[in-house]
Amino acid sequence: MSRVVVPEMRRVGYDDRLATGAVVSGGTLGILIPPSAMLVIYAISAEQSVPRLFAAGLIPGVLLAALQLAVVWAIAHLLPHWTPASEPLPWRARLRAARGMWKLLVIFFFAVGGIYIGWFSPTEAAAMGAFAAIAIAALCRQLDLGALIACLGETIRTSAMLFFILLGALLFGYFLVQARLPAALVEWVQGLGVQPLTVMLILVAFYLVLGCFLESITMLLITVPVFLPLVVSLGYDPIWFGVFLVVLIEVGLITPPVGMNLFVLQSQLPETRLGVVYRGVLPFLCANAVLIALLLALPALALWLPDVLY
Repeated sequence: MSRVVVPEMRRVGYDDRLATGAVVSGGTLGILIPPSAMLVIYAISAEQSVPRLFAAGLIPGVLLAALQLAVVWAIAHLLPHWTPASEPLPWRARLRAARGMWKLLVIFFFAVGGIYIGWFSPTEAAAMGAFAAIAIAALCRQLDLGALIACLGETIRTSAMLFFILLGALLFGYFLVQARLPAALVEWVQGLGVQPLTVMLILVAFYLVLGCFLESITMLLITVPVFLPLVVSLGYDPIWFGVFLVVLIEVGLITPPVGMNLFVLQSQLPETRLGVVYRGVLPFLCANAVLIALLLALPALALWLPDVLY
């Protein structure tokens, strides 16, 4: 989205700090709102239910999006020079522009709706969503044979990479269990006599630091076998921890000075200085901080919907 959104926002007069901050922070929402590949990978690592995790991530994901919108609203009112003044579009023009989103909505409701209706499993939903995207692109004459072959090649490379990472993580987790590291960690923390909330706050700080050096999938696969037994021993639900963990990974990816997403955006827009991106993303970290506090104070934010649906 960097090369599409940021130049357009610059063209109409938005400040670079708001443009880059919105893209960097908004780019993390996809790993929380279902269908989320990150939640699927957590489900495999933690041996949890994918549909329950998808349901658990929905309310926190929508809430985080709303909090980020609130940050944009606050910036527009407190720092009006960051946002251009323009006449509002009439509703007819807005509806005409929104008609182009029908393809995305069809794929989303077909894939996600099919899971909750019971038409197919999450794995089958991914395949059906891909098929729907190919069919819609072909019907709209936006996909030819050459582009389809290129897409299939990229899919094979990405799938092979993910499978190797998953296999390595499963082997890593097996050796951790055989070495009794998770059990030793649980015993050590219980011996400290600290409150469960204190332990969770330490985990928050740990993931903030870890996000500076590792990308999201690697971070999740390496840490879940170690920390999940500890979190469960403290009385937290593993479904809740999956959502909480994904939120922490989101924060680690956008926290200055070395959040991975900051460098990804800067590599896509080399003319943008990192200092600008740092200042732009800082207000949006407030939204993530509020969500983390709410999840710790109200675990039902993540657990209510799975309990209702399942």
